Amino acid sequence: MGWKSDKDGNHFNGDKRRRDVSDSPGTEVNIEIDNNSDDFSEGVKEEFNQNNKSILDEIKVTFDEIDSVKVESDGRLIGWATKYNAKVKYGGKQQSFEFTDSVHNTENGIEPNPKDVLYSLIMDISSPDDEEEFYSEFGYDADSRKAYDIYRAVQKEKQKVNKLFSESDIEKLQTVFQDY
Repeated sequence: MGWKSDKDGNHFNGDKRRRDVSDSPGTEVNIEIDNNSDDFSEGVKEEFNQNNKSILDEIKVTFDEIDSVKVESDGRLIGWATKYNAKVKYGGKQQSFEFTDSVHNTENGIEPNPKDVLYSLIMDISSPDDEEEFYSEFGYDADSRKAYDIYRAVQKEKQKVNKLFSESDIEKLQTVFQDY
């Protein structure tokens, strides 16, 4: 990555630290950036991220409305949410997933957000593969048919995600969504 220093030896806006990377300020130089370093300041991080295409830029998500579903909690109606068929395209491949948007978005006419779909998929793929562990982690009754159906649906979804994304792609998405 080429950087130009100004007459004071600064390398980006807001840079207050003089660096000795060139004999002559104003000369373009190549430097390597360790983005894990404590010295990797916010100004450089922003420029670094802008210059490196995010995996999100390469993923296309489209939606087709399927149905409206009743959302309940403890037998009490919370509201209605819209269920979609979300088509996710990446790297010349495509998979379809059911996605139920929030009650808030449905009631306020807000279109689904592709990032919400991807986040949901990444969260599901991070769930346990072991059936008993899955029930335990999510507080399901192991004897419940509904819990079994949810477990099977998540396992099928994991298979589809693994067909669509490589292990490396999934790791990138997990990083992107770690604070979402």
